[in-house]
Amino acid sequence: MWAVAGAMFLGGLAVSASALGRSEIGLSAPPLAALALICIPVMLCLNAIETEWVARLFRRSFGLLPALKITIAASAANMLPLPGAAAVRVLSLSSLDVPATRGTGATLAVAALWLGMSLLVAASSLAVGHRLLAIGAALLGLACLSIALAGLAHLASNRAAIAVLAGVKLALTLVSVVRLMLCFAALGAPINIEAACVFALAGVLGSAASVFPAGLGVREGVAAALAPLVGVSSALAFLATALDRLVAMAVLFSLSLVSGVGALRAGPKEGIEHG
Repeated sequence: MWAVAGAMFLGGLAVSASALGRSEIGLSAPPLAALALICIPVMLCLNAIETEWVARLFRRSFGLLPALKITIAASAANMLPLPGAAAVRVLSLSSLDVPATRGTGATLAVAALWLGMSLLVAASSLAVGHRLLAIGAALLGLACLSIALAGLAHLASNRAAIAVLAGVKLALTLVSVVRLMLCFAALGAPINIEAACVFALAGVLGSAASVFPAGLGVREGVAAALAPLVGVSSALAFLATALDRLVAMAVLFSLSLVSGVGALRAGPKEGIEHG
């Protein structure tokens, strides 16, 4: 699927760039720096906290540093044409003696939690100009949240862990909103927070298309499709979400190299701590 995903992504970039024209495309360094040096690291830290608290849901613990390493590995595995990130998380939980079925259930429930949060955030932004669509998104979001919370409660009666996971997913959704605002600003076309809230939904929907590596091309296509709802050019939306992906990939690649070099220096004894 790499070939198909790559063709979708590169083709979309070419069409979007052509639609905008060279005179309308430029990059501003300050927003890119904020994206790479603040937002992406914050996102990784939140994902690491999520990984740790999924383990704590089952009264286990990785420790935050090992959880961060798992997060980086999961992000790299997500580039495979399969649910690589989910597989890494389930295998990591298995190393803590969490059964694969329960680990898979928790992973799916947390994903539903993220989708629910993103739908509610998008619905709040659509409420003014697209009331019926906003109501539909809100109802779907509430359904996702209900299923996710019920699933987590069924897997483990740990209310504190469930509350933390819900808070982390909300924070990740808001970080996605800020990331997209910075990407549009970097392209010289700032958008308001309401539009960014709608585009943040594209990242969640793109992640669901696990048959494509990291939703490559899918996330950008969804953003382009949503763009008319908030009065933004579809071409610009595609380029902004693509820019967000490329910056995130660059940061993750750099961190993966650092993590890999550190693991080699530490020798074969270093692994996942079981807290």
